[in-house]
Amino acid sequence: MTDDLSKQLLELRKSTDELNVLTDRANELVRRTEQYLIEECRVGGPVYVHVASMDEPVVEEAGPGAPEWSTYLGYDRYKGELRIVVSHVVEGDEHEVKAWAECSRDIKLDTLDVLPKVIQELLKKVRKQVAGVKATVDLLDSMIPASRKG
Repeated sequence: MTDDLSKQLLELRKSTDELNVLTDRANELVRRTEQYLIEECRVGGPVYVHVASMDEPVVEEAGPGAPEWSTYLGYDRYKGELRIVVSHVVEGDEHEVKAWAECSRDIKLDTLDVLPKVIQELLKKVRKQVAGVKATVDLLDSMIPASRKG
């Protein structure tokens, strides 16, 4: 029994060391993603993607009518800066928003796999904006005469 416990403790140590390294890498990747979106792309938000794996169904013990929680990963302004954020929604109303970097490790790891979808949603949003603005600019350009400067 003692040998099994010793082996399990060693395994636990190895596993937590690996988890900590991976979490540090994830933190750095999200920081670089934010930096790239802000500095290189100069893209604004907001976009949000549902994190279905984090939905909390009504708990039987809570009784009927207990609130249902949903979680979203997004890119939006947080304390004046564009950030990757996690939003918790209760019965359709935003309950809490935090920068991803400020969330617990469990929340970070549970939402990380949705980050590529957030980037896809940003791309869709920007493409839609480009198409709409281009059409308007082209229309206005064809209607308004160019100024005559001497």
